[in-house]
Amino acid sequence: MYYDALKTFVTLVEVKNFTKTAEVLLMSQPSVSLHIKKLEEEFQTKLFLRSPKFLKVTLTGEILYDRAKQMITIYEQTRQDIQEHDRSIKGELKIGASFTIGEYI
Repeated sequence: MYYDALKTFVTLVEVKNFTKTAEVLLMSQPSVSLHIKKLEEEFQTKLFLRSPKFLKVTLTGEILYDRAKQMITIYEQTRQDIQEHDRSIKGELKIGASFTIGEYI
């Protein structure tokens, strides 16, 4: 799964800068570039138009951006649901009690 690469991609689309994306995600700038390269290879398309002065998402990049946000949301919700399930109290609790009414009078 390319969760980290998708997270990097979404952040880069929103931040529009490789260096700032690296700072936000606490990773190196070459790692950001590698994530984008792997996604471009996987989907066999350019995701960004790049020049020294600008970074613009392509039309195929926009498609991936919308889907990547959905996938990240589903992944994170699934992860949270599983963690909550694992932390929940399971099993049966049986409580038995008996008392005699006249014993304390």
